[in-house]
Amino acid sequence: MPAEVLAAFGLRSEQGWRLDHVRTLHNTVFSLRHEADPEPSWALRMHGIGWRTADEVRAELAMLEFLDQEMPQPFAVPRPRRTEAGDLVTEIDGSLYSLLGWVPGHAARPDTGLGVDAVRLLGRGLGALHTALDQWPGPAPVHWDVDSLLTDNAPGLMGKKSAILNDVLSAAELALFDEVKDCTRQVFDRSTDWGIIHADYILGNCHWSSDDGHQRLGILDFDDFGFGPRSYDFGAVLGNLRDFTESWPAHAAAFVAGYRTVRELSESVVATLPIMMAARHASMCLSIIGHTDLDRDHLRLRMQLARDCLAVDPAAVFAT
Repeated sequence: MPAEVLAAFGLRSEQGWRLDHVRTLHNTVFSLRHEADPEPSWALRMHGIGWRTADEVRAELAMLEFLDQEMPQPFAVPRPRRTEAGDLVTEIDGSLYSLLGWVPGHAARPDTGLGVDAVRLLGRGLGALHTALDQWPGPAPVHWDVDSLLTDNAPGLMGKKSAILNDVLSAAELALFDEVKDCTRQVFDRSTDWGIIHADYILGNCHWSSDDGHQRLGILDFDDFGFGPRSYDFGAVLGNLRDFTESWPAHAAAFVAGYRTVRELSESVVATLPIMMAARHASMCLSIIGHTDLDRDHLRLRMQLARDCLAVDPAAVFAT
């Protein structure tokens, strides 16, 4: 099977390509490295059945081709490799495959060296991404709103029902989930900045490398991209940063300041960011139900984190 897949993209296994498993979640991802090279050249994705259609994956990859040309330095995105037939995907024995350029570097967190300057660059990267995507003329496979994030219509449920939460969460946690849903709906109803969003802008999807002493930021995993309120893209990464209490105030302010170097962000939107952080945690509860064995402790942790996020004082934390 790997040889047939590689051949579709114009690569031959006898040329010395080595395939190694990286992870399995929505998709199964392999690194593809030539035996003569120390680092991988490509990421091969075998797309999960029932997660995205072939046309939805094509839309994602066409958008990445666009971003590869439009994103300014020092930012990079994975560049798709087309098949020899010119398609962005290939289907073999009922499985869908795509091939992306490998983005070098590594993820970082505040406890592994992520400093204020890097967090400011993370904010600038999200602003640059939103600005570039303002010009994207193509389709978006998902419309991200409250129904697609926090109800039975969430794609992450993979056909399961959110009522499973009733058997896991306490009455107080269920009330909190509903509170987050209601607050999120109010924020989205007032939002005026809608467009294409990454929808999974987390520390783990941001790879750091250096070029002649200058930091470069590679932005990965656009599998969830869709049309939605731009403020929602803040929730995931700010939620990550809040996990590190000592650095959190400085990092929160740096992220917002970095975004504002390339894109307007009003104080009224900043005031809603704690709700976006909580919404991300609540939405992840539905993804946990849909994509993993039911982890009751993880679900409860997500709701505790959502509660903590709602308690964030935006005026104190995000001041720049």
